Amino acid sequence: MSLNTPCSLQHKDRQKKEKETQDKSRIPKESVSQRFKKSQNEREELIRIIKYSLSMIEQFQKNPEEAEKINISLEMMILCATKLKLGVDRYLKDYETLRGSDDSMNTFDSEERSIVRTLEMWTCTEGFHLKKEFDSLKTVFNENSFFNAVKDKVNINVVIKDGPGNIFGFHVSVAPSQKNLAVVDKTHFIFSIKNIAKPDQTNRQFVPSRLIESFVIFHKSNYVFCVPYAFAIVGSGKSAVSPKISSFYFTKEQKKFCTPDDINGTVLPNTFPVEWVKVFVQ
Repeated sequence: MSLNTPCSLQHKDRQKKEKETQDKSRIPKESVSQRFKKSQNEREELIRIIKYSLSMIEQFQKNPEEAEKINISLEMMILCATKLKLGVDRYLKDYETLRGSDDSMNTFDSEERSIVRTLEMWTCTEGFHLKKEFDSLKTVFNENSFFNAVKDKVNINVVIKDGPGNIFGFHVSVAPSQKNLAVVDKTHFIFSIKNIAKPDQTNRQFVPSRLIESFVIFHKSNYVFCVPYAFAIVGSGKSAVSPKISSFYFTKEQKKFCTPDDINGTVLPNTFPVEWVKVFVQ
């Protein structure tokens, strides 16, 4: 009997390990979409901690005796910033995986895919994606075709590529209900995706300094549409950046006013040609 005991124990131990392995295999793996949402939540939490640490540093600076606490807050910010960078990298990887399984993404060319990825991160709620609603390369571009394309749409992103290759545009949550009637939208912003003169400054948002008219489609005008105080786009001919842009828009991150150089370097009376106009909606 004593000779059989070790073998019996070994057998039981092997059975236990096999059961543990089987139990682990039954645990459902975290899906890409679950990990995608988790990384979003993690980034939001890290940003909150960074903002809190920064507020603590500002508070501690008023008291020289709190120098050690300043160092602790700085270390916390650096740690969170490092984790945030890793989280963003994982977010982008998961984003590409999720969008790669979406047939609508296959309808975009490489330039459009890059643009849409940026716009979706800026404007789309979880689970929603953008689709192309208008393309001036494939459809006649005038006030009627453009108005019909955006009518009754939501989460509207109008993207313009000018002759030199700058890519910029604007976002509004809703379309004008009729021509010559401006939308006033508190979520509105303009953006620069690609700036030829500033290749290191890509994917930048500029928000209004106050609640202003956001988007107008014209009726019987030389222009098809405009973002008042920002830029106006012509169906055929020359478009223009408003000289007032520096007074009404500023960078979202640094709180510095936007200049014509942040768009494409032109300002009235100077004009620019348009290569295409595309509209992406939710």
